[in-house]
Amino acid sequence: MEEGTHKVDDEAPHSIGINELPNDAIVEIVSRLSRMNRREAVRTSVLSRRWRYLSSFCSLPVTLVLDYRDLLPSDYMREKFIEWVDRVLRLHQDKSLDALIIRSTSLQCRFIYDYLPTRRREDRETGDADSWIYLAMHKKVRIFEFECPRYEFPNVGMLSSHLHGINSFAFVSLSFVDVRIEDEVVHYFLAKCPHLEKLCIRNSERIENLKVVDPRPNVKVLEISNCLYINSLKISVTSLVSCTFEGDRIIFPFKENPNLSEITLGGNIARSFIYEPKKHASYSDKLEKLGLNILNMVGYQPPSQRSHHIYYHNNGGSESSDSFLRIQRPDLPRLCSLKHLELNLMLPVGKSIHFFVKFINGSPLLKELRIKISYMVTDPRSDEKLGFPEESPSTTVDRGRHKNLKVVKMSGYVGCSIDDKFILRLLNIAQSLKTVAIDTESEYYDQKPWDCTTQCPKERRGPCGFCTTRDIGARTRIEAIRRAKLLKLSFPPKAKAVLIVT
Repeated sequence: MEEGTHKVDDEAPHSIGINELPNDAIVEIVSRLSRMNRREAVRTSVLSRRWRYLSSFCSLPVTLVLDYRDLLPSDYMREKFIEWVDRVLRLHQDKSLDALIIRSTSLQCRFIYDYLPTRRREDRETGDADSWIYLAMHKKVRIFEFECPRYEFPNVGMLSSHLHGINSFAFVSLSFVDVRIEDEVVHYFLAKCPHLEKLCIRNSERIENLKVVDPRPNVKVLEISNCLYINSLKISVTSLVSCTFEGDRIIFPFKENPNLSEITLGGNIARSFIYEPKKHASYSDKLEKLGLNILNMVGYQPPSQRSHHIYYHNNGGSESSDSFLRIQRPDLPRLCSLKHLELNLMLPVGKSIHFFVKFINGSPLLKELRIKISYMVTDPRSDEKLGFPEESPSTTVDRGRHKNLKVVKMSGYVGCSIDDKFILRLLNIAQSLKTVAIDTESEYYDQKPWDCTTQCPKERRGPCGFCTTRDIGARTRIEAIRRAKLLKLSFPPKAKAVLIVT
């Protein structure tokens, strides 16, 4: 080897490195890695070609994470990903798999032939990932996660034809993201998985009428999110503890779940919880943890085009969020058991979140409040409405109303004065606060600022009244950190909370 180069000569008789380790040592190293995460073991195969093959001799059940985002360069083609997954699975064909997690950008789906009525569903062509799905069932994988945009999941007929003699599956956790999986397939898994504890279906275009009902003695966690064409959802599981439901269709599926204590709602169903609390009263008073994801706004519509009706579905839901705007002062939900509240909000910069002070006052047992805000630069003249009532800071002084709130964490802080007032108001309401944590990380700093001189109407330029009165926060994270630290100087004299700024 020439002096000054870094190339390793594999043929050099006196080379010292990983390749010099005996096979037993390599197997032991990879086995220890597998206890943490199989992905780390797979990555080590880059260091030595032998490791890739010797890893198949690990005796412990392993977790395979086959994720194109972590393991493959962006310029790899679909075929390369398929070859890589097939090769890794072949190496583990005689070994026990505890978890199989596959994430891909796109795979070839089967042809559905919806326009040919004589074509049976069972005759659909095979998709690229079908064999991986069947393998997960045959190998008694406990955790199976499959993410692939628009992939057509095998139907019940196809699954049954490949699983002769198998009466039940070992799945404890199932997750399908961006996969076109049908209602019948979900019901099939529920019936065939007696040990299932967690089920997640996200962004599926095939879910329409779903039932998750007893007997399901072990199901504790359920997520049904952003299934655009869902018409009805019935959830009646005695063992269910945590549920996430996000979507534009407003349905109320939580009436018969006595142990349900954690709920995350998103989209119009979250707005319904705010504006129509009485329709959620059957479960809201039992909640110990509540999450609300409100990540879009209701755009302006001329009066002639506005909807004045709420359309209810067969299980008591509605689908018109515009109708909520007519409710000026909604009642407060019953949150007498709530201990943890998480808010995930998307707002135009400078908008108020003071409405949620009512939630805090209405939750006497609340211990922790987490707020994540994603601020946007918008036209200051727009008539976009938030997903909750916008209220100004209280003109009265609130003191000593809350005795249990200990922690407040706000992420996405960009130094708006309206948020400073919100935090100070919480300190007045809850003198029991011990920690106020502010995270200034935000994509807001990268957004192009609103330019009044070029973007506002000519008659308003100069700058206009809309722009001069608008609080746009800090334009850099350094400035936001500075403003957050200065907030400590405004803490009430009796406040004992520690301020943490990152």
